[in-house]
Amino acid sequence: HILLAHMTSSPILVRYVSEVAYRCCLTLSLYSRPHSSECAINEHRAIIGALVKGDADKVMGLMHSHL
Repeated sequence: HILLAHMTSSPILVRYVSEVAYRCCLTLSLYSRPHSSECAINEHRAIIGALVKGDADKVMGLMHSHL
């Protein structure tokens, strides 16, 4: 959420993404299967790295795999 806040000056977009992320976390905690936290951390780092570089195609590919 912090990264998004730095990437946009739109408080509406920041709020929207924050709400969606919060709801996804709740849903995943209820229904997801156990997985390696290290895997999730590495996936998130890769997504953030692609965001920082501005590589939209890479971000989309990583998000597709992640989800």
